[in-house]
Amino acid sequence: MKNIIVVLLASITLISCSKKKQEEDPNVFYTCSMDPQVMEKKPGNCPICKMELTKTVVSQKEENDNSLKLSETQIKLANIKTETISFGSVGEGLTLRATVVPDERKVDVISSRVPGRIEKLYFKNEGESIKTGDHIYDIYSEELQAAINQYLLLKEKVEKLDGGNVNYKAMLKSAKDKLIIWGLSENQVSKLTANSVSTLIPFYSKVNGVVNEVLITEGDYVNEGSGILNIANYSTVWVQAEAYPKDVKFIAPGLMAKIVIEAFPHDTIDGKISFENPELEQQSKINLVRVEIPNKDGRFKPGMRATVTLLTEKQKAVSVPEEAILYQPQMNVVWVMNEKGGFNVKMVELGIRSNGYVEVKSGLEEGDKVVVSGAYLLNSEYLLRKGTNSMENMPGM
Repeated sequence: MKNIIVVLLASITLISCSKKKQEEDPNVFYTCSMDPQVMEKKPGNCPICKMELTKTVVSQKEENDNSLKLSETQIKLANIKTETISFGSVGEGLTLRATVVPDERKVDVISSRVPGRIEKLYFKNEGESIKTGDHIYDIYSEELQAAINQYLLLKEKVEKLDGGNVNYKAMLKSAKDKLIIWGLSENQVSKLTANSVSTLIPFYSKVNGVVNEVLITEGDYVNEGSGILNIANYSTVWVQAEAYPKDVKFIAPGLMAKIVIEAFPHDTIDGKISFENPELEQQSKINLVRVEIPNKDGRFKPGMRATVTLLTEKQKAVSVPEEAILYQPQMNVVWVMNEKGGFNVKMVELGIRSNGYVEVKSGLEEGDKVVVSGAYLLNSEYLLRKGTNSMENMPGM
């Protein structure tokens, strides 16, 4: 009987020690597959969703480094997917955002040649079409009226006093040239008579196009050279693309490009770079690249959005899908699966973008398993578990 009691006491002692050891094991946690931020030291139900907690082992070493370990269930629920990267061809297409803008070489300003008051304006709205010979405005101008009267007086003297000592013909020609310079047409001048002269002088268009901007209103006084209308000819337009500084090295005038206007997604237009701005925009720090395209039917309207794909030279490089990149103000990073099945964050230097992939100039090696789906969830999980951003310990932070 005494032997039996000794055996029972020993068994109880062993069981008690075993339980105590299990409870005190710092590597054992109980977590929830639906709420992985829950990390309990004892079994039970999740305080959030009430599901039964599952046992997991997390080494103290793992908790102290910058790696993140997830269970297979957590990886599946978070839809985390990886892709093994390798060398490949990039650079067959650099795609840039763009906007259709007027061809500035074909924008004309109809301006007043003489000072006066605009009594009547016949085109008052942007978008109106103007043809050569259309009546644009009537002006009251004392200077122009005086010049017309002088011309008519000299014309009368030539008719009555031709052959005298004064060369009225030369003076008449000079007076006529002055009226032509001030904007009257040859036809208008030839029809001037003492009985036909009005205090309001009509002016007609010498260009074709569309009203791009109305610069004055009826009743305004204008000086010599004052703008009245901006007229744009849209037979050709510019597609102006935005290139970031890191992409500038791949761009040069004459480089072939394919343009797609968002309003016509099934039409691809071939073109080439006609101009690259030598300076970056001060506010946005982008470089403007221009491609000229024909627009005879006028369907491409200024302001339409577009994409410009530049056909750059192919080159061998390590590249990752764009969705794998976590873009940060001071750096760009990716999550990589390590040899133990955990995940680590790595800083990367990016290069050219091509067909949904981004060249990685440094930070990764061929064979690395990069997270291409669920990178933001990994970052959030790291923050919940360790109370710090996974990028705080990166160089330069």
